[in-house]
Amino acid sequence: MRESATITKKNQGKKHLNYAATLLDLGTVLLERGKRGAADALFREALPIIEETLGTESSQYAAAEHSLGRSLLEQHRYSEAEAHLRSAVATHAKLLGQNHLAYAGSLHELAGLLLHRGSYADAEQIFRSVLTIKEALLGDEHPALCAPLNQLGVTLASQRHFVAAEALIARSIEIARKHGSYPLGVGVGLLTLALLQAARGGVEAPETARRALDALQHSLGPKAPESRAAAQLLEDLTGGVSTSRR
Repeated sequence: MRESATITKKNQGKKHLNYAATLLDLGTVLLERGKRGAADALFREALPIIEETLGTESSQYAAAEHSLGRSLLEQHRYSEAEAHLRSAVATHAKLLGQNHLAYAGSLHELAGLLLHRGSYADAEQIFRSVLTIKEALLGDEHPALCAPLNQLGVTLASQRHFVAAEALIARSIEIARKHGSYPLGVGVGLLTLALLQAARGGVEAPETARRALDALQHSLGPKAPESRAAAQLLEDLTGGVSTSRR
């Protein structure tokens, strides 16, 4: 993909919209690989190109701000991330309306930021809005509901509403099973559920953590961050005497 960006820049110039699109695509790939600094640089290079070509009130500019905000969020640079995410939310709302998946996507990232900052009530309200939009557009059992269900569950648990939180996670797990996203989708849900159970001192937490570890290792391998998180949780809960049943 780097080669594609180089070719596009050479053939169409460094201020062409196609070059900006290639930068965004490459930045997204790097972000998924955990190379956030490199992704940042590409998103920041793309933004002024899009601004000059289409203006700041365009869906492409909002998408670029969303991507940069997400990258900054993952680096815990919350103030910077919030500015970009709120801008993306406002632009998507103006251009696409509040009943659109792109708007819901930016809202979801903003809610995640508020959750990380400890603004639980605000995060809860926004996660609920995201769920409402996605349910209206996609139905009640679409796999795209799993992420906001999980995060809304975490938000409620952070406010010690454990029963409601676990019900949301259980719903996420069931949706993942129905849509064949086992073991990854189920594994993520189980890990979240285990964390909630552990937070309230539930005796079922070790078994849930073990099931999460099995699913995540099967899907992602033992070195993936999610697998390591499940392994660490299981070790913490069992004193290191219990291992995966794989």
